[in-house]
Amino acid sequence: MEEETDNIKLLKRCTTFSLGGVGYSGRISNTEKAFKSLLKRDDAKEIFTDILDDEESKSGGKLYVLLGIRWKFHDLYDERLPEFLSSSAMAEVTHGCMHLTQPMSKLAADIKDGKYDFYQEKEAAVVIDR
Repeated sequence: MEEETDNIKLLKRCTTFSLGGVGYSGRISNTEKAFKSLLKRDDAKEIFTDILDDEESKSGGKLYVLLGIRWKFHDLYDERLPEFLSSSAMAEVTHGCMHLTQPMSKLAADIKDGKYDFYQEKEAAVVIDR
């Protein structure tokens, strides 16, 4: 239980959105691991809603949540997507070794367009291969 609470805190405090190997070492971030762990929970929809509604949640964590609800909770995704697409906030994102600051609306549009769906398919392939 304590690990799951830590995962929620980590996602809420996350300032940088990244998937896959990042940095020079190509490691998966602890935040991505936390996101994937929470995504598997039975109460993931409630946890993700809480993160989105918490004014202190950072942009990186909210982008992970947006991706998670796109993959798993389509009704909530349809409801919450417009606030991301109309956001004027900036967000940090890491792709491999590149660290960028981009409009939250652009990153939300990338999620909407399926740019990150590869990571869901990759995760499913790993599970199937076991």
